[in-house]
Amino acid sequence: MRFEKLPLHKILILPFDKWWQYVLVNVILALGVLLVFFNSAFDHWANFLLGMVWSMAIGCTQWSGHLFINYHIHRKISILKHTTKNILLSIFSMMLYGAVAYVIVQYIMHFIVNGNLTYGVMISVLKNVYVPIIIAISISFSFSIRSYFVSWKQSVLEVERLKNEVLSYQYESLRNQINPHFLFNSFNVLSDLIYDDQKQAVDFVQKMSGLFRYVLDSRDKELVKLEDEMHFIDSYIALLKTRFEDKIKVENTVEVSADELIVPMALQNLIENAVKHNEVSNAKPLLLKVSKSDDRIIVENTLQLKNVGDRSGGTGLRNIKQQYKYFTEAQVQIEKSKESYIVSLPLLKAES
Repeated sequence: MRFEKLPLHKILILPFDKWWQYVLVNVILALGVLLVFFNSAFDHWANFLLGMVWSMAIGCTQWSGHLFINYHIHRKISILKHTTKNILLSIFSMMLYGAVAYVIVQYIMHFIVNGNLTYGVMISVLKNVYVPIIIAISISFSFSIRSYFVSWKQSVLEVERLKNEVLSYQYESLRNQINPHFLFNSFNVLSDLIYDDQKQAVDFVQKMSGLFRYVLDSRDKELVKLEDEMHFIDSYIALLKTRFEDKIKVENTVEVSADELIVPMALQNLIENAVKHNEVSNAKPLLLKVSKSDDRIIVENTLQLKNVGDRSGGTGLRNIKQQYKYFTEAQVQIEKSKESYIVSLPLLKAES
């Protein structure tokens, strides 16, 4: 059943969209009633027409009335939140309507056919009123059970849809935090080079344009190939070495597979954090190691923290963890000792 707001003429012919469908089904039902209960209706065409009209009058009033009651009860009272109240009200309302509608239709048809309404006929109709009551109880239970499961399914789907929308929004927000951060730091590097070495600055700009092409290409991707990410990291490290020269040393032993995926810019963010928070000098060159072990990629750096307080509050690493939660239950692992700081990221497989 559909419980969105509908005009009256649509409610009365549910679950059909067209009146001819509703009429056709009631004609078929009326024929079934005549075949089962009133075989004599087929003896003469007048009896047949009368029997059809009579059966359809009862069928249509019962059908449309029950649908109308069911529709409005389920629109006003949530069957998920108020199950007992909804079901009891449906049963009582449909029983009352079914009995009253049946008696009224029977009296009207008897009066039209016979020209009067005798006491005996009235008593006979009342004796058979249990039939529509039993039908009303059956219909009410059927409607309630179906409505409950339809509402439950819609509720589950709605919760899942909202959950996915929230996760998608959170994921996009996290990515939007990372990309501008990369842009800001790249221009900081460039501003230093412009004063120190204009030739290197020009070379840096050319390399940086290639990096930002990758950033723009991966911006709309939730995951990227590890191979593409490693090419990006090689270019990014080249930019760092342009600035720091021998003050930074990198060991990259990663061998990529075609089916391995990673969150875009995650490795760059880890390397950027290592440079940001550690001393990088001739006296203390920063050593970075990028390696792979089983289904994880590892970024390790020597721990030589700057004497300046950390104002980031771990935002970058926290963002990476949140991004990975969107795709896998595997955790981002962190190991810290007096000499080194190690972050291990899970690799995802293309088939999963």
